[in-house]
Amino acid sequence: MAIATRLTELGDEPSFKVWATQAVLDGIHQAYRSRAFGYDWLPFYLYVSKGVGTVYYLSGLAGHFGSHHHALTVLLKSAMLICYLATVYLVYTISLRMRRSDSE
Repeated sequence: MAIATRLTELGDEPSFKVWATQAVLDGIHQAYRSRAFGYDWLPFYLYVSKGVGTVYYLSGLAGHFGSHHHALTVLLKSAMLICYLATVYLVYTISLRMRRSDSE
């Protein structure tokens, strides 16, 4: 049982949760200034994680579950899946336009 609970804390998930929480509580401007923030990714993800953290806090989930619950993980992963799908759609649309312009 202890191994199963430890496995959920491996990888980047704890960092993502901290960034989402810190972006809401301290503000995005602290991401690169504060060593405690520990942010080392691209700026776009910080905006996404702040949006997710804001939804998490405003919906009351943070008050009910706490700041590092699996509900925050689900929201963060859902947001990234939406970003990936939007990127795929954008690339697909661009490739269709390029294909049409080549055939003319």
